[in-house]
Amino acid sequence: MTQKLTLTFVKREEKISPRNNKPYTSMTIKAKEHGDRYISGFNSKETSYWKEGDVVEVEVTESDKSDKEGRPYLNWKPVDKEKALEDRVVSLEKQVKELVEFINKHFTSAGTPVPTFDVPFNKNIDPIKDVNAELDAIAEEQYRKM
Repeated sequence: MTQKLTLTFVKREEKISPRNNKPYTSMTIKAKEHGDRYISGFNSKETSYWKEGDVVEVEVTESDKSDKEGRPYLNWKPVDKEKALEDRVVSLEKQVKELVEFINKHFTSAGTPVPTFDVPFNKNIDPIKDVNAELDAIAEEQYRKM
C-alpha cells in the first residue's frame, strides 16, 4: 500500500549478499506513522538523500516473517512513478465519469436544472376536486361569518 511517511530514523548499512556475494546497501527507516517499528528496504539513487524529518512516498508491505511480538516485519520500496501516474489517471477518469453522470442526471441539454417533484404522485388524489373542496370550506366559513 502506498503511504506518505515522515521519517524519524534512517540507517544505511553496507552488506554482502549471501546468495550472489554482491555488495548492496540496506536501508532501515522508522516513520511517525508506524511508531517505533522498523521498516526495511534498500538504498538507491532515489533514496540516497533521505534524512530524518523528510516526508517520503513509499509502498509498505508486511513480511511473512514476524518479530518477537508476533507482528509481521514491515518492508518498504520506492513508489513506482509510472504506476503512481497510472493510478492517478484511473482515479481522474473515474471522477470525470461521475461528474458527467451527475451533470446528465441533474441538468438538461440547455444547461437548466432538471425539474424535480418533491410531492409523490398519488393516483387516488384528484387535485381539482381537493382544491374545490377547500374553496367550498372557505366559502362556507365566510358565509357563516356574515
